[in-house]
Amino acid sequence: RSVAEIVAGVTDPAQRATLYVLAFGIIRADETVSGAERIFLAQLAHQLGLDPPTVAKLEADASAKIDAQD
Repeated sequence: RSVAEIVAGVTDPAQRATLYVLAFGIIRADETVSGAERIFLAQLAHQLGLDPPTVAKLEADASAKIDAQD
């Protein structure tokens, strides 16, 4: 499925943010984000209508929580 198909119909801003954070958390689970994973996240953010400052904040918050678990 394409990213567009996966997120089709998600209109609630909180759900959009949650979907992005879930994807980022899964990708970040191995401590690094590869180039291909970064492309996927950029496509996901675009399809969810998340702007770069929002994405940066979501990733920073998620990373802080992940790092606190270590």
